[in-house]
Amino acid sequence: GVWVLFSVIVTGTTLGIISAQIFRRIHETGEIKKNAQQPLIPWIKPLLKDKYIRSQILAGMSCNIVSILTIPICMLTLKKGLQASDFTGLVFSIFQFLSAIVSNLLISKIADKIGSKKLLTLCYLLFYIIAIFWIIMPNSIPIYLVVIPFIIAPWGNVVSTVALSQYFLETVPKQHQVNASMLIAIGTGAISGLIGMFLGSILLKIARLFADESNNLAPYKLYFIAILIL
Repeated sequence: GVWVLFSVIVTGTTLGIISAQIFRRIHETGEIKKNAQQPLIPWIKPLLKDKYIRSQILAGMSCNIVSILTIPICMLTLKKGLQASDFTGLVFSIFQFLSAIVSNLLISKIADKIGSKKLLTLCYLLFYIIAIFWIIMPNSIPIYLVVIPFIIAPWGNVVSTVALSQYFLETVPKQHQVNASMLIAIGTGAISGLIGMFLGSILLKIARLFADESNNLAPYKLYFIAILIL
């Protein structure tokens, strides 16, 4: 209801203010500020010639698109497919938030042991597990088991972020890191975000056209089958 929405907005705003205060305390060296002041456009062509940067952009876009195609639809499947209440959705969102905190605390130890390339493989594996869960899930399932994809999803995001950051620091020369990071952010953020949202909406519409109308879960199962194939 209205109070749930109000609580979400207040919580998000509070966390945003706290985060902003934390970031304000981060010290930036003069070299970083100097590099950040340089125009990005003249650097785009030289940066794109670097195979490591191209690989990073493609890998980042791929991870972000998979994330966009998967995570929001989990909540949609819970609400529309399983007809869960707003309160249940809020509880599952809290579990997802807690899982994100835990994954951030543990990921550094995992990253040090297996490296960036294996981390990226783990990222895709986690999103595959989420898709498979929704596909094989029976129509009547204890609601507490449905929390599984909501716990796994933040791990997928955190793993991909850490893997790409680690790969970036290992392969991109220090003098190009500021401009390269901005270029990668544009590719993996704005462009892949638009692609993910457009592709997701198209796939969901197609799934609803071919799904059994008497089964609320049917279109979402078809959707995740399409995601798995892609």
